[in-house]
Formats: sequence, structure tokens, C-alpha cells
Amino acid sequence: MRKEEKRVWDSYLTKFSAKMEGGLLNNLKEEMSIKSRIVEKHYMKLMENIGIRGGDIKCTLIDTFAYSIFDKYNWKLRDKGESPSKEYRRFKKTINKIEDYFDEDLLYYAIKDECNELSNINRAEIERIITSMSQFANAIKNIKNIELINFANELKNYIIFNTSKDLPEKIYRVKSQYYGTLLMMNIKDNTTAIEALKTSILCLPIGEQQIANMYTYLLIVILNTWNISGRSIVYAPLDHGVAEVLLSLGLTDKKLENMEYESNGYKAYKIICDTLFPEEPSKMMVARAVAERWCYQRKIKICDECWLNKLCPKEY
Repeated sequence: MRKEEKRVWDSYLTKFSAKMEGGLLNNLKEEMSIKSRIVEKHYMKLMENIGIRGGDIKCTLIDTFAYSIFDKYNWKLRDKGESPSKEYRRFKKTINKIEDYFDEDLLYYAIKDECNELSNINRAEIERIITSMSQFANAIKNIKNIELINFANELKNYIIFNTSKDLPEKIYRVKSQYYGTLLMMNIKDNTTAIEALKTSILCLPIGEQQIANMYTYLLIVILNTWNISGRSIVYAPLDHGVAEVLLSLGLTDKKLENMEYESNGYKAYKIICDTLFPEEPSKMMVARAVAERWCYQRKIKICDECWLNKLCPKEY
């Protein structure tokens, strides 16, 4: 085990290691695998309800990206009695086609004047959102072949050669590591294509782990956009609700606070996902469903109704 990986295990995963070695995770793995199908059906229905499922493939690619950005604010919206899907539907009253994403003034209006709660986020963040949407839409417009490996390669090239020059210096300093990683990537199969797709999103002004993982989860697992069987690199997004459930289940020694793609907290999360579900780590989306329904942002947790109640040591 490398020194860096050992540091992650020692900092976050001593309880997880003990449970794994003691064979105490098998029932949890089985129950989460069963419930993951319910979660997938929920998201299939959600995509259909907001008008993303089916239709033109390029529209699907950009609309799914836009929804994934809205989903970044899931917990803030839920706290206000809203949801990403409700806000997305308001946004889409104005943004009807790919060309609408090119118009940053129109995007600003769609968020600032049509959305209820997202309109309240600060102007600088709204500008990062609309710049990212516009850049991504322009990339998709110029892509000629949307087969996964080709799509990832063309997106990579567009991001590297057409977006960095427009980034303010302050943002570029933060994003430069991802541009460097993307530049060095050799996209030769579905696995490297998916990783490049996520890294391309991380390069954008609003790009972060939650958006990149939600985007690939929706496209590959829910919408089955490229009809590929290998899902070992598709992860559920890590957010504060998921982190709370992992802590309650006794899978982490402390709550994961740093959600960034290169952080040790996210690396610990990936280890948990890969260990429990090596072929399909996105099954951890069950933890998010549990957080939304029964566990997170509640004065009193509704443990009696939770799918995982009998398996949860409640170590929060």
C-alpha cells in the first residue's frame, strides 16, 4: 500500500477496515444492491418528467449537464422546499434548444428571473454557471461523432484549446491542475473516456466532483446513452448528505468534509465504493436516497422507516 493511500485509510477508514475484515459488510452490500434498482428507476422517471430522456442526443448531452449543475444545489434547494428538478423546469421555460445555451444573457435571465431559489445565489457564481453551460454547449455543437471514446476525445480537445484562455486568472490557478491532467490523458477505451469526460467538466468554471459524477451517472447508468456494460468508474456524487449516511453506517471514522476530486476525503469515499461495489460503485447512490428521505437535514432522523435501519449502528 502506498504511503498516500495508507494515510487515507488511517485518517478515515479504520472502522471500515475492521468491519470489512470481520465480514460485517455483506448484509449491507446486499441490501444496498437491492435498493439501488429502486433508486435507478426513480432517476429514470425524473429524467423523463423533466424532458431529458429520449430525443436528440446532443440536446440530451447539454441538458443533462445543465441539470447536473442544478443538482449541485440539491441540499440548499431542499432546505427551501424546492428541488433541482423544479428549478430546472423553470429554467427550461426559456432555454429550449442548444442554441439558447450560446446566449449568456438569455442564460442569466433564465436563472435570475425564472428560477425561485437559484436566482438568489451571488452574481459571480451565476456567471460561472452560465459560462460553463455556454462553453459546454459550444463544445457539443462542434463534436461530429458522439460515440463515447470519440466524444471524450473531441470534448477534451475543445476544453483544452478553447476554454482556458477565457478563464480569469484567479479561476485558472484553481483549474490548472485539471487542465494538466486532461492534456496528459490517453483516451483509448470506455474507462479512460469516462475519466476524461469527468476531468473535462472539472476544468470548467463551475466544474466540481458532484457535477462531474452526477453527469456521468445520469448519462451512463440512467439514460444508457452509450449502451456500455462497464461501469466500474461511474460513481455517485459525494455530498454532505451522503457523508452523513456513511458516518451513521460506521463506514467512516469521521464525517467527510472535503468533497473536492483530489481530496483525501473523496479518495476515502471511492475506496468505500470500490470495496463494496467493485463492478458498479454508483450503487452508493442509495446513500443519497437514504439521506434525502430519512437521514440528513432533519431535526429528528426517521430511522424506523429507513431502508438500512436494521443494518445501521447510528454512529452520527
